[in-house]
Amino acid sequence: MATGKVEQRIRQAVPQASGVHGRIRSWPFLTAGINGRVSEIDARVDRVSVAPVVYTDLTIALHGARVSISDMVTSLRVDVTRIDRGTVSFTLADSYLDRVAPGVAAASRRLSVDAKRRVLVVGGPAGFPVVVALPATSLVPCLPGASPGPAGVTLGCSFTTVPAAFTTTG
Repeated sequence: MATGKVEQRIRQAVPQASGVHGRIRSWPFLTAGINGRVSEIDARVDRVSVAPVVYTDLTIALHGARVSISDMVTSLRVDVTRIDRGTVSFTLADSYLDRVAPGVAAASRRLSVDAKRRVLVVGGPAGFPVVVALPATSLVPCLPGASPGPAGVTLGCSFTTVPAAFTTTG
């Protein structure tokens, strides 16, 4: 039931997300209702549309989570109030990179993240670079690094603030 609440909260906070799967690791789970501590909350989002691209395989892990006991007991909600640390990773497939930067071969692509505008910058050996919006901060609360992978670009980062998709106020 609690994982379903996490999944529901993510879908509400990020309507562009599809294929949302949650998992809560706390044994025994009853202790979470007593002390508000959950060792790990994980979520996987199969697809997040950020026009004109679709990011895939977004995996987010919250370690050392604290949840609101009152919300859990009275409203059956999982409201994460604090975490020790978290990580997120996701992929942008070559097929989408080919659409936004046609004619730029994967081997000659230059990738960077513009912190000020919060975008992925895709460039080639010539011409102007193309910018692609990153997923919302409600799921990706940090500025990811980008590295070429076998079938696209892999992005990821670490954080210490609770992403809005895991809070009732997000």
